[in-house]
Amino acid sequence: MRIQSFTVAGFANFLRPISLSSLDDINVIYGANNAGKTNLLRAIELYFRLLGAGEVVTRSQFQTLEDPDPALAALLKTAFHRTEPQPIILTVEWNLAKGDLERHGLFADYPANRIITQLELHRV
Repeated sequence: MRIQSFTVAGFANFLRPISLSSLDDINVIYGANNAGKTNLLRAIELYFRLLGAGEVVTRSQFQTLEDPDPALAALLKTAFHRTEPQPIILTVEWNLAKGDLERHGLFADYPANRIITQLELHRV
């Protein structure tokens, strides 16, 4: 599996959605100071930390992170925009090679060559 695109909205200082697309084996993020490069990388880190949280969540199910590990708690503390808190939405498109799902113990009902995941975080 490989990430094809990553979009984040409502994270830290991002007032508008930010997207990385057409990702390759090696990618470079560059820009002016205070443009949000570090926050974009922190958003990617948050996505992967949430994927590894260890609980299964369905489309209609909400999950509360009541006692996250210290690193995740520190990341969440700075993730929400300070002056205009809004939900954080992380949308990731994954490309699948033949057999990727099966190697991870997943089986598709229909043939698939991509998966789109979307995580939405709300401050409670």
